[in-house]
Amino acid sequence: MKKLLLLVLVCLIAHKGYTTDYNIRSLRTSTGAPYICGVGKYLTMIKPYDRTPVTGVVFLMRGHFFSYDTNIIRIADDGMMLGKRTGTTKITFYQEGTSFSCYANITVVDTTAPRMPGSSDTDICVGARLVLTSTPAANIWTSSNTAIAVVGAGASTGTVSGIADGSATITCKYSNVCGSFHGAKNIHVHAIPVSISCSSCGTVFPRVIKPGSDAYVIGRPIAGPFDTGVFSESGGHIFFLDAVDIGYEHARYISAGSNQVITYTLKSRYHCHVSASMTFNTSAHRDANGNEGENSTALAENLTGLKVSPNPGKSVITIEIPEIFETAQVIITDISGKVTGTSNTTEKTVAMDMSQYPAGNYIINVFTGGKKYSEKVVKE
Repeated sequence: MKKLLLLVLVCLIAHKGYTTDYNIRSLRTSTGAPYICGVGKYLTMIKPYDRTPVTGVVFLMRGHFFSYDTNIIRIADDGMMLGKRTGTTKITFYQEGTSFSCYANITVVDTTAPRMPGSSDTDICVGARLVLTSTPAANIWTSSNTAIAVVGAGASTGTVSGIADGSATITCKYSNVCGSFHGAKNIHVHAIPVSISCSSCGTVFPRVIKPGSDAYVIGRPIAGPFDTGVFSESGGHIFFLDAVDIGYEHARYISAGSNQVITYTLKSRYHCHVSASMTFNTSAHRDANGNEGENSTALAENLTGLKVSPNPGKSVITIEIPEIFETAQVIITDISGKVTGTSNTTEKTVAMDMSQYPAGNYIINVFTGGKKYSEKVVKE
């Protein structure tokens, strides 16, 4: 029996030379790393060891653990830790029956794959840009096909540019002590060319809308989905554009001008606007081939005979037209030339409601049979 006790004592004393294998009076995790890789993951905190001052015998301390923030890490008495959310908190061990304590800062590291807002598939147009973000923030962005779409990395964003019609996968990545984590989004790039054409216009550059005539300017996508198109013109008062349907505009010559531009802009749902333009010349009368005739003049300037009553007026005014050649178009503009009202008529007398117009001076223009009648009216 004495020999057995002596053998046990020798074995215990032998531990003295191997104390580096133990966390003497300090905390460490089972992996040796001060972090938990992922929310919902477990990691064991090992209780500290101590040794007797005389013999140096190593023994496991008795006591309990405490988490400073249980919203980040919860820890059981056996040292099993559970990551609740990302962040860092202090884990403290208190020895029973003494005032001794020690602690370690433990971090719960985010290991979720980066997520980009929206659906997994996103559409853009050729030439358009789209800024992608991710959560958690990624710092490396790549494209599976740079001939279709390229991406430039920012601090936490990736700017995607559409290059050609087709599809590419945009991948974002971030790395930390727990590894590398990826997210992906499919990008579909659409080429949406648009065209613009004009009926009843000259066929040579610049196209011509003949004085007093009507024309239909047509803008439309050649291919690809679209929301709606919008027309605009550079002259302000050179043309009157009256929407007839999506992609069609009814244009009428109002006053002379050269190299005026009508533009059709297609507003796509795919993060881009694309447009096409056509240049017109309304300074001279040309034939269907764009050749100027002998009478290279515009409409007869401001013929008299137009009667407006009451003038000044507050609401509905009556316009009496001297003559009508089949139809007449009535256009009201403010003094800057901006069109504020229109009406087509086959009658010599037409009523126009100006009750919603701001007070001021307006010009009434009537076009019929290549003639133009004008009269000023005052809205009170």
